[in-house]
Parts: sequence; structure tokens; C-alpha cells
Amino acid sequence: MSKFLTFGFCLFLLNGSYAVSAQTFIFDKLTTQNGLSNNKVNCIVQDRRGFIWFGTEDGLNRYDGKEMVIFRNRPEDNYGLSGNIITGLHLDQSDIMWIATADGGLTRYNYRLPYQQQFKRYRHLPHDSTSIPVNIINALIEDKQGYLWLATSGGGILRFNKHSEKFDKITYQGVKTALALTVRQDTIWAGMQGSGLLKIDTRTSHSISDANYKSAYLKLPHVVVTSLYTDQKNHVWYGSWDNILYRYHAEVKKEEKFPIIGAPTASFTDEATTFANDYQGNLWIGGRYEGLHIYNYRQNSFRHLGSDPQKAGSLIHNKVNCLYRDRDGIMWVGTDKGVSKYNPYQQQFTSQFLPVKSNATQPGRIFDFYVDAQETLWIGTSDGMFKKPKNAPGFEHIVLKYQGTELAVSKFHQSTNGDFYLGTNYSLFRFNPATHAINLLPDQAHDLVMSQIIASRIISLVDFKIHQQPILFAVPYGHYLSYYDYARQSWVSRADSARKIVTRLDLKDNLIRKLYKSRDGKLWMATAKNGLAELISLPYPHFIYYQNDPANFKSLSSDNVYDIAEDSRHNLWVSTYGGGLNYFERATQTFRHISESPNLLQGIAVDKKGKVWMVANGNLYGYDPAKKRFSSYHLLDVEDTGGLNGTIYQDAAGTIYVGSGHYFVQFKSEKIKDPMPPSKPVFTDFRIFNVNRNELLRQKAIKLNYNQNFFSLKFSSPNYLSPDNINYSYQLEGIDKNWHNVGSTNIAGYTNLPPGDYLFKVKANTGTASSSDQVSTIVITIVPPFWQVWWFYGLVIGFISLIIYSIYRYRIEQLLKRQAIRNKIAQDLHDSVGSTLSSISVYSQVAQIKNAAAEGPELNSLLTKISTISNEMISEMNDIVWAINPVNDGMDKIIGRIESFGRPLLRANNINFSINREDLPPTIDVGMEKSKDVYLILKEALTNCAKHAAAKNVELTLKLQHKHIVMQVKDDGRGLPTSPNLTPSLSGNGLRNIRNRVNNLKGQLKVTSGPTGTTLVIDFRIT
Repeated sequence: MSKFLTFGFCLFLLNGSYAVSAQTFIFDKLTTQNGLSNNKVNCIVQDRRGFIWFGTEDGLNRYDGKEMVIFRNRPEDNYGLSGNIITGLHLDQSDIMWIATADGGLTRYNYRLPYQQQFKRYRHLPHDSTSIPVNIINALIEDKQGYLWLATSGGGILRFNKHSEKFDKITYQGVKTALALTVRQDTIWAGMQGSGLLKIDTRTSHSISDANYKSAYLKLPHVVVTSLYTDQKNHVWYGSWDNILYRYHAEVKKEEKFPIIGAPTASFTDEATTFANDYQGNLWIGGRYEGLHIYNYRQNSFRHLGSDPQKAGSLIHNKVNCLYRDRDGIMWVGTDKGVSKYNPYQQQFTSQFLPVKSNATQPGRIFDFYVDAQETLWIGTSDGMFKKPKNAPGFEHIVLKYQGTELAVSKFHQSTNGDFYLGTNYSLFRFNPATHAINLLPDQAHDLVMSQIIASRIISLVDFKIHQQPILFAVPYGHYLSYYDYARQSWVSRADSARKIVTRLDLKDNLIRKLYKSRDGKLWMATAKNGLAELISLPYPHFIYYQNDPANFKSLSSDNVYDIAEDSRHNLWVSTYGGGLNYFERATQTFRHISESPNLLQGIAVDKKGKVWMVANGNLYGYDPAKKRFSSYHLLDVEDTGGLNGTIYQDAAGTIYVGSGHYFVQFKSEKIKDPMPPSKPVFTDFRIFNVNRNELLRQKAIKLNYNQNFFSLKFSSPNYLSPDNINYSYQLEGIDKNWHNVGSTNIAGYTNLPPGDYLFKVKANTGTASSSDQVSTIVITIVPPFWQVWWFYGLVIGFISLIIYSIYRYRIEQLLKRQAIRNKIAQDLHDSVGSTLSSISVYSQVAQIKNAAAEGPELNSLLTKISTISNEMISEMNDIVWAINPVNDGMDKIIGRIESFGRPLLRANNINFSINREDLPPTIDVGMEKSKDVYLILKEALTNCAKHAAAKNVELTLKLQHKHIVMQVKDDGRGLPTSPNLTPSLSGNGLRNIRNRVNNLKGQLKVTSGPTGTTLVIDFRIT
């Protein structure tokens, strides 16, 4: 609540001419049924956020006007309170709460910290001399320097430095149990148990006590001081076990006690336990035995307010433990049986209770009100009626009987001829206000309905004319309607078979709630099932109906009509039970539904300024058509009544009356101040996956990881003037397009939110949401994962581009390799086949010459050479075709082919051939190029062995060493000649060809030769 509004409300109270002696004090109550952890309330305080805190005998309670949040000490929890018996609460300048307990020492509470750090305990530890000396604290207070002062049992007075967290014992003579503290200027006043008052200078810690209290035999005042308070005039008040109220007068600097001599109204005979000033300047004093005492400084008088279990709205209990005035001027009274709340805002409305019969098993029910020309208030109830003349101090209960049966009075009616009628649960009576006599109307006994109404009562009466004949319409609920013909002095009802009014008037509903005559003489009827009806005179009197049409948004919102009222424009306000408030424009015969209205409306009334007052859900509402704004008014919550109900009555002076069970509320509508808007909502809870993370609420912006996108926010707008009427609306910008109007629900949850920046907004109102509502906001950022940020997209694009380029390069390289292979094959074919074909061509020409010369032997030699060369060419062609087949890239294929080639070749020369594979996997793939070179190297080596080595044995060994293939060809022949030019082979140039192919493999060739044989070792890498 803003300071401006609070100050304005204070002025309203101060200018409201409320005198303590005349003021009506009616209290709401809070008990364990409302969520309190324990009914014994020892201390109360309000924090800067607006929450009211109750320290009870069993835990600490935070209250926002509707919901209680309980904090307790639990042995298994190291993060809570230090104790459960709360004896004192204090909020310092940093809005940090200090909590005194009688069973656990001192606790510091800082809601801004993480959950595990919010509570810090200061408990007595037997082996730690720096800890608090005792755990029993009776009171605490803060001085101007920011030190906390603690009144303890057994540890005397302690001073606590909040910064160094050090406890200092105050040295003084006397008992070590202090019960109360107050601070006046630079002096701490302490109430001691057995030694009166102790005063301590806060600057020097020097103490002053009364030496007289050292003697236990002297009869002295206030030996045990149980309460202390410094009021707004700087007087110090204190209570004592001697049941005398004491005051140290600041001006005369003298102690006074009550009763004051010569002032009989200033009497006080209770033990004062607590004090507080209200906004009117009165001093509220809580008593240990007699409840509340309110002291008026100006009149020097007391008013006593005690508990009366038979009277609703009285103080909940007479043992008062604490008093507190909040920022809205509400007075909170903590007792042994709960909390009583006095709301000065409710004093705009006068609440009065009707007397309850001594033998009644339950209170009666109010049905109707009437104020006559003499301003006498008449109230019709289930227990007869009550009468209160103007300025009378109380009500007169009038019990009406007919034939020995007590009557319930359900409707008053002053007819145009001046007669006073009473509608009852028996029938309609003419009533004499002076003598209280009642009489049935003539001919009443002849009507089957009106002679004695069965299980019903008359709820509406209206004077009217049919065919210019004056009649009195009456509604016996459930029996359609009846009318009394004044001229004929007879009743006409549904039981009249000759008149047949149900058919003639077209009465579609037997449940008629009200008849209403507008200022132009038109008669309107509210029905429970058939909407609003209007009586038409021509061509004959009958009702026409205005009902709900789902296809027409300008029709009545619900057919269950409860009440009717007319505005200054002769249009009608229609309340419906289930469809809210409707405005009926008679000229266009269209309805406008007021969507902001509560659905379950009952009685309505329109005041002189056009404001519509209505009852719904047990509460009072107002609607200003000019501002199009709804307001809700929190009234006294009386147990077992269900709140306000029924119709609303407005007298000629504009006073409005609304009933609720056995009490009623009356008020002057023009004097009612609109409810103050609720305070700006505060965030009270933030959870990620239902784990408390309240410390994040300290930040202006909450930053979450991408996997923390499941969270909830709880919020509250503390309100104690109209706590039941707070409605919330919230929106998460970036997700929600519109505001969510969630009523009293004060939590919002979001799941699976995408990364981004969001702004959460929440506002509260007590009626219709408007642009002027205060909005609380908090920025929430969900950080995206690294794979969703721009630089990662850049890296991915670059990486994909690199892959595409690499694939492109690879394909180009493969194409180039293929082209190189083709070139190589072409070159090999050219070198091998071309040269061989050239040789064959030359030998063929020579053979022709030899043939022509008839040189037979030489011709045969030439033909043999041609055959040999041709075979070699075919072999080389086979080798080339075999090498370019990818199936033959594996070492097992190479070994198989070389074995197929070498074994027949060497066997033909009587050479033994063996192959030794040492740890060489058969699946090793060396590729086309290498497979060809490997095969040709081995082929060349074996061919040389067969032709030139003159060996008996040839051994081929293959092994794998560190990704290298090592091939060894070893024979036991005669070794190599000294000149390599002497050993050419037919298929190449011997070792030179082998060396060239080894170079192609990027390998190494080692040749060892001697008289005992030759060894070739070829080593190349396979990857």
C-alpha cells in the first residue's frame, strides 16, 4: 500500500468524528481454522513487503490476508528456526527479521538469501563462551545505534552487535530475569521480575536501578514489570503483577498510576500485558484477564472491550498477549485463542446484531427492512420483527402470533392508501404500527392459497391497477402470484378456477422472486426459470418475457433473475443468479452483460448517483457505470452466516440495508470510500523443477540454463482491508499474447520454454482490472545451449562447407587418381605390349625372309621366340587385368596368385617353394596400385630365382610389423653376379624394375647376396 493512500486513509479516519465511547468495535478473527500454526499468538509485526508475521507458541506464520505460510523448527532440519515458542519479532532497517524464542535463543531471517541460508541461529552452546548465554528470550528491541537488546530469563539483559555477532552482558545488581523492554531516547527501560525497572544508557551501557528493590520486605509498586511501551507522546507505560497501570509522564517527569485520583472514568484494574497506539491517537492496552482497554488521552477515560462468546464480532479471548497497528491502520490483537482484527475501514459500514432469543437453538434470519416516515427501522425476520425508533439505543423485539403460532415476517409494504401490510409465512396481514395488532384481509379465508400459505412465505408486494381497478399484487413464493382486489375485497390466486390468472396472465413460472414497479407505472417480474417479464395491458393484461438466447449476445445472460432496480434513465439493472449483472435498455429492448460482475448475484440497489450496489458470494459489491469499474467491500466475516445474502433495501434518505443471518449492515452510499487498490505484488517463491530457488528473486534479471525451462513463480499482494477480493492477472511477454486473469490464484507456471528473453508481469486488483493497477515485473532469460547460438551456427556452416569442399576435393583427387591409373595402364600397355608387338613384328619379318631363303633351323628359332614373346605378353596382360580388379586388393589374393604363379614355375626347375605368413591378417587391403606393384615385385623375384639363381629352395616370408608389410624372398642359389647388366630378364630389367616398384610403394629394398644365396627384403607402409 502506497504511503499516499495510507496517509489519505488516516485523514479519513481522523476526520471521521469517531469517538471511542460511541464507536462500534467489531472484530474479525484468525485461528488455526484459518491456517495459524497455533492459537496462542505472542507477537506480531509487519515487514516492508506488507506481510503480517505472527509469532505463536508453535512456530512463525507469514500472512498476506488470505494465506498462511508456516515456519517451524524441526530437529532434522538445520535450516529453520532456532525454536518454536516465538516471544518477540523485530524488523531492522534492512528488513531483516530478528526472532526471539523461549526455547532456542535468537534467529535471524533474511528472505533474500538462498533457502538454506535464510535462517541463522544463535543458540546457547555449553562449550562456547561466545554463544548466547541462555536460550530463553522474553523480549527484544533495537536502539538508535542499531544494537539489539534482549530480555532473558537467567541471563539478564544482553546487547547484541549485528555486525560482529557478539553478545555483551550488561552488568547490574539484581535479578537476572527481564520480562519487557522499551527504548526512550537513549535509554533502555527494562521490566524486571522482582526488582522493578532497570534503565540502561545505550551509549555507555551504564545501568541505573532503584535501590529500594534490594529489600524483599518493602511493599513497593510494580515489583514485577511485565510490559513496557513508549507512546507517541514519549510517555512510558508499564504493567505489573499488582494489576495497576503505570505511566511515566514525559512532561512532568513523574510516575503516575491508574486510577487517577479525581478521574473516576480513568479506572483500570487489570494487568497490562501489551500496548499500541491507533491512528486516532488512542492507546490500546491488552489485559491479562479482561481483554482490551482503550484509553482516550483527551477525555482521560477508558473503554473496555471484552470477549463474549455469545456475541459475534467480539474480542476472541480476554487474555491479550500482543497488540500491533499495521500501515493501513488495522489493529491486530494476539490472544491465547487466536487473533482478533479490527479494521477501521469497516467502520464506514455500521454492523448491528439483532438480539437472540434465550431459548433459540440458532439465530434467526433477516428477510426484509423498512424505514417509515418517522425514521423508525423495522426488520422482518424468521423470529418475528424488530423495531428501532430513531435515536433509540436498541431494538424492540415484537413477537407476532396468529392462532397461537409465531409468525415469520418476510415483507413490509406501505400501500398508497396508507395501510401497513406484513407478508408472513402464514398469509398477508394488515398491521397497526402503534398497537402492533395484525388482521387478515377480508375474504382471506375463502382463498385456498392465501388463507394459509403452504411451506412458503410472501416475498414481494406491489400496488397496481388492472382495468383501472386498484389491486395489491402478492408473491407467495412457489405459488405463482396472487392479487387482492381492494374494491371487491377478495383474493384472486392460482386456485381461482374462474379467473384462471395463470393462463390469463401467461404466468410461466411458479417461482417468482420479485415484483417491481418502475417509475412510469410498468410492472416487472423476476422469475427463477423464465427470465425477466413485463406486464402488458393491451389487448388484455398479460406478461411478456425477456429470456436468454445463446445466439443473441444482446439477450439476458441467464433466465434465473433475482432482483430488479431502475436508474435515472428509466432503464433497468437486472441481477441474475448464474449470469451476473445485466443492463436493460428499454428503448431498444436489449441487454448488456457486465462481464466483470460476479455470476451469483442476489439483491441490487441503485443509489442517487447511479452506482449499483449488489450482494454476491456473501459479500458487497459496487459498480460505477460512469467509470465502468467494479469494487468489492470486505465486511465483517461472521461465522455460520455465509455472509451477506438476500435483497437490498434503500430508504428514502438513501441509507442502504443488507442482511446476513441475525446481523445486518447499513451505510450511506455517498459516504463510502472506494476500496484502496491492493499493493504492488511481491514475488514470494521461485522454483525450478519444484526446487526452491528464492535467492534468484534478489536479481533484477533471472538467468537460467536451457535445461531449467520448467519453473513457477508465486506472488502475493498483501491486503487486509479487502483480503478476500484480491484478483491477479499475469503475463509472460514473449509467450503470452494477453493477460491471464486467474482470480485469487497466486501462482504461475511455465514448462518447456524455448531459449530467449522474457518479461514476467503480474498485477492485482479488488474488482475490475485497469491500466492503473500496479505491475510487478522480473526479467527471465533462458540461455540457449551452445548449439543454438550464432557462433555455433557459423562453426557448423563452416564445418559443413569444409566437409563439402573436402568431398569435392576427394572426388577430384579420385578422378585424378583414376586418370593417373588409366595413364599408367596405358603406359604399361604401351611399354609392355607395344614393345613386345614390335619384337614380334621384327621377328615375323625376319622369319619371312628366312622362310623365303629356306633357312629352316633359323626360321624355327624365330618362330619359337615369337611364341615365347607372345606368351609373355599374354601373361603381362593377365597381370594387368588382375591388378585393376578391386577384388584382388587384399594380401590374401596377392599371395594366392603369386603361389599359383610361382609354384609351377619353380617346380619345373626342380626348386622347392614355400610361403610363410607370420601374423599377417588375410583381410589386409593394400589398394589397387600397391597390389599390382607387390605382385609384380614378387613375380619378378621368383622369375629371377627360377631362371638365374640355380637354387634348390626358395622361401617367401610375409609379416606385419607396426603397419608395415615386410616381404622376404630368399633362395640358396649361387648369388648375384657382380654386374647387374649381366642378368637382364625377359620381362624387365631385373633388380632395377624391382627397385622402381618399391619406390612406387614408398618402401625400402634391401638386397643381400652371396655364394650361398640371395635375399630380397621389401618393407612398405600399408596406410
